[in-house]
Order: sequence, then C-alpha cells, then structure tokens
Amino acid sequence: MEGPAIKGLGLQGTWERVQELIDSGRVAREQVEQRLDPDELQLLGDKIEPSLWYPISIPDKLNRLLVLELFGGDESRLRELGSASAERIMSGDSGIRNFIEGASKHGERAGQVLTGLGPLSFNFGRFEYEGVLDDFTVEWLEAEGLPDSMVHTTCGFLEALGARLAGHAVHVQASRPSLSRVIFRGRPA
Repeated sequence: MEGPAIKGLGLQGTWERVQELIDSGRVAREQVEQRLDPDELQLLGDKIEPSLWYPISIPDKLNRLLVLELFGGDESRLRELGSASAERIMSGDSGIRNFIEGASKHGERAGQVLTGLGPLSFNFGRFEYEGVLDDFTVEWLEAEGLPDSMVHTTCGFLEALGARLAGHAVHVQASRPSLSRVIFRGRPA
C-alpha cells in the first residue's frame, strides 16, 4: 500500500468501537460514511482483516468521530482505545501476542526488542528505545504520517504494554518536537 498505513490488527479496536456506536443507535452509519472516502469505506467492508494494510487516514477519521460522539470532545481519552487494543492483542491468539511474550523473556531488554512492533504495525517510521521497562523513552522518527489522534492511542498502547511487562502501572506522555519526531516517555505511575 502506498502512503502511511497501519495493519488491520491495530485498527480493529477502533472499528469495533464505532460499530458499537452504530449498533446502539448513538451514531448513524451515514455519519461514518460521511467521514470516510468511498475507497476507504470499500476497504473496511464489514470486517477488518488483521494482516492487511489500511491507510492511516481511516483510524484517524474514526478516532475523531469517537472523540466527538463518545469522549465528549476530549482527545486525550483516545489513550483508552490504545490501551484496549494492547489488552486485546496480549490476550488474543495472534503472532504479535507471541512476539510480546517472547520479548518479555529478555528482561530489561524487552523494551528494546518490542520496538520491533512498530514496523509490524506501521509501514513508516523508525523506532529507537532507551531505558528499562517502566522508565523509558521511545522515539518515533520519520513520523510525518502519524496523525495526532494516533499519538494518544499509542500512549495508551505503551501504558498497557509497559504495565504488563513491568508488573505495575506505567504512565506515558508524548511530545512532538517536529512533525517527523514523536517522543514517548514512560514512567512508573
């Protein structure tokens, strides 16, 4: 796929949340269709395929809908989606779960090993890691394609992953010193 993209596994939780809103009547399907381009709608269909690439614009547009309809305009609550995504992946039957379990056997080096998740999930960027499981910095370089809404979901994902590996809560803050660089700092909560 040309352009910035995310694997379907990373999009599933957002799509499921939107589907729940449609099913409950809180959001009309037409609202979703108005936000997405026809080619994006066609890619989605009714089911997300975990191993396929999807344009990064899709989760960004769906995240913005969720911010308005579910989170009362509070974009920072998108981290809940990232956390839920990490929990689903870590408890599901997926190759990524196996990758995470394997990385956890590397002790304090697990965080470094887990930067390999980035290229498995996104078709753009480079990832650098420093620190230990509950006190770390992850730099996402060449991140021009990363929408701001995805910065919030990534914080939540890293919090859930860090908590699982460290055995206690981890809080992650993000900064974006430039369009091409995002810094995630994890600390004990």
